[in-house]
Amino acid sequence: MACAALLVACSDGGRPAISTDAGFGDSAVDAVDSGNTDTGPRDTGPDTGPGDSGPDTGPGGPGDSGPGDSGPGDSGVDGFPARLFDSFLEFSTASCECTFATQGYESVAQCANVGAFSPSTRPCIAEALAEIDAVDRLECYVETQLDLSRCLQSAGCGSSPARMACEDAFARGIRTCGSSPSAEEVLFDFRSRVGACAVGPASSCPDGDPSSAVGDDVFRGTTVGASNGFERGCTNRTPDRAHVWTAPAAGRYTIDTVGSDYDTNLAVYGDCDAADAIVCNDDGVARTSYSSVTVDVTAGSSILIVVEGFFLAAGNYTVNIQRAP
Repeated sequence: MACAALLVACSDGGRPAISTDAGFGDSAVDAVDSGNTDTGPRDTGPDTGPGDSGPDTGPGGPGDSGPGDSGPGDSGVDGFPARLFDSFLEFSTASCECTFATQGYESVAQCANVGAFSPSTRPCIAEALAEIDAVDRLECYVETQLDLSRCLQSAGCGSSPARMACEDAFARGIRTCGSSPSAEEVLFDFRSRVGACAVGPASSCPDGDPSSAVGDDVFRGTTVGASNGFERGCTNRTPDRAHVWTAPAAGRYTIDTVGSDYDTNLAVYGDCDAADAIVCNDDGVARTSYSSVTVDVTAGSSILIVVEGFFLAAGNYTVNIQRAP
């Protein structure tokens, strides 16, 4: 739904409230999805003067091409992307602190990393920021979200009224960011551009070398820059990777994406030319954003495992394969 896609949900009374679902509604078990984020450092170093064309003195990277930094509102190449990364990671962390265990994650960090921008999308984030209009709306959103994150952290996990007050303050703050377009509309445009940037040119199927291994990290990689080769069946328009796996013995096997740093989709096909998936899943590991499927195979038979992202997501993935109980 539209509210959830912008990190803001609509409560029964019509008041915006914080949501960690950044998608339009999963076809399987819904899970935390607050978008994908980078963990890059925040630019805290001052510029060497207005209009400098040399390097920044802070850790943000190459120098600004415009006037000197003014702090949180910096829309330069080096300052604002890092602050945006931090904003979504801090929000995801604050949201996960009280719920990571019930969602099925092993730690706050694991939950937060999945709910934020993947580090591998950093170039696309910079590109999207250079393309969108009304960047000031997005800057306002980021600053308001940082305030929300700190408010939630101060409220702790035991006080629902205090956390609700934080959400109310966030909703009021977002309304001050302007309209036509609103901050939420600019955020949606930004995320759409990041997703489009992550899709690479057409490539051959399958990706990489086949495997018959069983265990953790049977396949690893990134979908950033991959083609959208499987927009059919239960797969969608995000970049994907396809790997051939051959069963070492007959039986039932569980395939999952636990350890990936973004919200994944997982599908199994008979081969690269198959029109329909044998099985597919979005959020199948507890209430997490990890995907999981179970298949019955005969010894020596091969299947094609396709990993992609939910909605506009792309990032670093890992595929684990275990004998099912």
